[in-house]
Amino acid sequence: MSIYPPTFSDPTWPFVLRTAMSADARLIAGMHAQSWASAYRGILPDDFLDREMTAERATHWSTRFDELAAGAGEVLIAMQDDRAIGFVCLVEPDENGSVLVDNLHALPGVKGSGLGTVMLSVAAQWARDRGATSMHLYVLEPNIAAIGFYVLDSSEESSGVGDDCSNPAQGTTIDRRFLSKIWTWLGRLPDVSIGDDRKYNKVSLAEVEREHIARVAARAPSFEAAAQILGIDPTTLQRRRKRYGLA
Repeated sequence: MSIYPPTFSDPTWPFVLRTAMSADARLIAGMHAQSWASAYRGILPDDFLDREMTAERATHWSTRFDELAAGAGEVLIAMQDDRAIGFVCLVEPDENGSVLVDNLHALPGVKGSGLGTVMLSVAAQWARDRGATSMHLYVLEPNIAAIGFYVLDSSEESSGVGDDCSNPAQGTTIDRRFLSKIWTWLGRLPDVSIGDDRKYNKVSLAEVEREHIARVAARAPSFEAAAQILGIDPTTLQRRRKRYGLA
């Protein structure tokens, strides 16, 4: 089994990363479908998620691996006790020297374990190894949970890969008040829309978080399930329940 170089091997991690092969297309498609079924419930139509998505993702990854085999990029699979629990797909640097994080998914049962952060750190090193100066990705606007991972909940990590940015594996802390100011500043720009039709442009970062957390908690079958979906430690969520307006 091909394991990603030991730069990111750590005895405290309960998983390893290996390079995916064309034969893994069905495995990747299955994980992708599981992740979407959880993350995009209420965002994408239930009929698509429940009936069409599995076949659609299988077709997508069959074609995608042909492109990757031609040198477009690479997929790394997270393995725990010989069981696949997540993956990240990375595309070679573009003309601007930026690597596209095409997909990054942890299965619902392992969210909050730190796997996503590790995969993002590996992505940053992968980009550096190829001379990239930045990374970029695309997230559906209603998927605030993903935005929360990349921007809010991951505020203790820097994902920059340039010489003037910190190594994300070193855990550089970013002032949360500074993030709130950036959010407010973006919301004031006339050509920036946060959400559909500038829905969140005049809403504070803290309010968006509270709204999202309250919505997830209302839909989840239990408090612990809500914490797992959000990627938040249950004890921390319990301690902050009044702040988030939870019963």
